[in-house]
Amino acid sequence: MRQAIADAAVRPRDADALVAHATSTPRSDLAEINAIGRQNASLVVRHPAR
Repeated sequence: MRQAIADAAVRPRDADALVAHATSTPRSDLAEINAIGRQNASLVVRHPAR
C-alpha cells in the first residue's frame, strides 16, 4: 500500500475513498483494515459486528 501511494505521488490524506477487496474472511478483512488504518486512519469506518 505504501508503494502504491508513492507511485501515485499522492498523500494518504488526499484519498476520498478506498476500494477494498479482501477475500471476505475474518482474518483477511482484519489484515486489510489494519493496513488501511496504518496509512490513513480517517479512511477506517468502524461498524459494530452484526
